Amino acid sequence: MDKLYTHHPAPHIQRTGRDMARHTHAREEVVIGYRGRRLPDPPPAGVLVLIYTVAGLASIGCMLAAPVEPFLAAAAFCVTMAAYWVAFFRADRRWVGVELTVIAATGVALGAPLAAFWMTAAGLAGGLGAFLSFVRAAEDDFYYLPLLGALASFGLLFVVGFAVGIAPSPQGIRDQYVKQKDLMYRNFVADVRTTEAQGRTLPGLTVDKAERMAPTFGQAMLTVWISFWAMGIWAMGRVARRILTHVHAPRPAFNRFQMRQRYIFLLIAGLVLEILSILYGHPEMSYLSWPLMALCILACFFEGLAVILYATSIQRASGILRSAHWQVLFVALAVIFWQVTAFVGLFDVWIDFRKIGSMHPRHRTQA
Repeated sequence: MDKLYTHHPAPHIQRTGRDMARHTHAREEVVIGYRGRRLPDPPPAGVLVLIYTVAGLASIGCMLAAPVEPFLAAAAFCVTMAAYWVAFFRADRRWVGVELTVIAATGVALGAPLAAFWMTAAGLAGGLGAFLSFVRAAEDDFYYLPLLGALASFGLLFVVGFAVGIAPSPQGIRDQYVKQKDLMYRNFVADVRTTEAQGRTLPGLTVDKAERMAPTFGQAMLTVWISFWAMGIWAMGRVARRILTHVHAPRPAFNRFQMRQRYIFLLIAGLVLEILSILYGHPEMSYLSWPLMALCILACFFEGLAVILYATSIQRASGILRSAHWQVLFVALAVIFWQVTAFVGLFDVWIDFRKIGSMHPRHRTQA
């Protein structure tokens, strides 16, 4: 049996005599079965208007930010996804879909099909996140599935748009990407030169090393961008779930994050693709292998950090480390030596270090 919190319980749900005596309270716990799972009652009209307005403004901002700068486009995507996450969960899904379709069609009509596809992918990722919240998926699903769903949605929309003649050709997009990559690389080398001319040096980076990065600069920038995008999607997804906490099950604490073995195959696939690209001389395969490995390494880092947070929380609860400064110190060291933290997270997939300690009530709170 699962528990769902609503402010206005449905009248047909059976209650005990004690529940009938206090069913008029503002907050009531309704017990329902898995197959009988239902969304909470809709919010007041004023809250609905606010939800629709925020989703619409976020959609417009996402389309405006998409062609400006890649990292700004990723940030706008994450905000839009969170807005639709809440909208699909709390408002009427049909009207939310109508709003998303109308705004996307307007963007296509104004001559910005890629921006419209980008915004639509954000809305669909939010809808997928709302579904995951509804079925109470595991935390690693919240990390991977909205991102993979967004990529699949944008790719499908682009294919359909190209087939009907409203999206630019793949060759045109490739040429635009090459120009953008070359411009970013020239600016990067110029910044390194300027830094050295001013008598300063960047850690582990010189002009010679920057110039040798030319063959793999595109893969590196794409990997950094996707990592930033993945972190934003997961973080804004947790924000959306925090907003929905008062009507649905709370999000699990961060120190309970754990990646299941099914997602390790993404890391294995990335390693295999990278080995094939080296053996057969196809560097373009790195555009897929590097992001796959980066996503999994980032997840392993988060899992290792969760293990460290869990261990320090147990020590504080037992009185060994009463001061919170120790926990801050351990987290800082985990971030500095992130490779070790990532290895801890990778081993935790099979070992599960958190089984060593017992669950303390402190760990059931939100992180």
